[in-house]
Amino acid sequence: MLMRGFTTVRDLCGNTHGMRRAINDGVIPGPRIVSAGACIGGWSSHADFMMDTSVKGQTNMERIGMVRIADGPDEVRLAIREEMRKGASFIKIMIGGGGDRDALVAEWDSFDARAALVGAPYIYVGGNHDLSSEEERAIWKERYGHSYYHFRFKDVLFLVLDTEDMSAERRATLSAQRAEAVEIYKTEGPEAFSQTPYALSQERVTGAISATQGEYFVEVNSQNRDARHTFVITHKPAWEAETTEFHRIETALSDMPYTVFNGHEHFYEYRQRFGRDYIQLATTSGQQFPEKGLSQDHIMLITVRGNEVEMVNLMLAGILDRKAMYPGNTTAPCFDVTKC
Repeated sequence: MLMRGFTTVRDLCGNTHGMRRAINDGVIPGPRIVSAGACIGGWSSHADFMMDTSVKGQTNMERIGMVRIADGPDEVRLAIREEMRKGASFIKIMIGGGGDRDALVAEWDSFDARAALVGAPYIYVGGNHDLSSEEERAIWKERYGHSYYHFRFKDVLFLVLDTEDMSAERRATLSAQRAEAVEIYKTEGPEAFSQTPYALSQERVTGAISATQGEYFVEVNSQNRDARHTFVITHKPAWEAETTEFHRIETALSDMPYTVFNGHEHFYEYRQRFGRDYIQLATTSGQQFPEKGLSQDHIMLITVRGNEVEMVNLMLAGILDRKAMYPGNTTAPCFDVTKC
């Protein structure tokens, strides 16, 4: 930016303290940065990116220093002092939350800006925080098109499912139950939340897939039987429901090589079903639940060579295989054989 003639820039909300220090110390060239640091706001403000079961201070945006949730004078005072200590030139307070649509659009704008930095095609898979309400689904359709779809790349087939695909009436009922359950979680805690109608509903665990979507993927499978491998990507573990369209999709895939990935629970789990790998991914800067299992930030790298599929998990503590084990059945990672 400095080479383009910008000698001073202002950041109204963001974690640019490190970059500012690097520029000030002469480590990298750049313009003078006047930064607010993390934006500060209370629950339900524009700083609130909390999910149903999020813990204050552990949301993605808080962990990367973009926002800070602070309720009441004492928490706000502490948040301001900490941002000033980090080098903030001024403080940005976000009191209001705007309308539901305004908040959703702002969240997607922020996410899209970060996804664009990856430098590679980014495939969107909707989950319950993206597709639960009619408003969320409308915004998704405007920005990304269909909530479920498929594509083929180098003779590998990808099926991207929507596990929030239910009737408008059922969605409205669940949306109201969910809003009530979230308030109970915030005021009474996770145990009380677990007893709410929303928490006990089948859709919260396995989601829903419409007959139309099921038929779509059955037809897609029939037209792509020569695919080297098929990756099924879904947010919720739909196959765990007693009755689900996902079982039709599995039947259509029964004589094809495939792998299923899901998320939702924020902890890693490796399973086999019908002789195929069913892998529940953990998080990438999401809230962690170590009491449930392997709940750590990770990235899975997948390589398809001919008809062989290789999968490894990149963890902060080392590299794990598809079963979340260290290669070679070792109990600790070994990066230097002379020291192992």
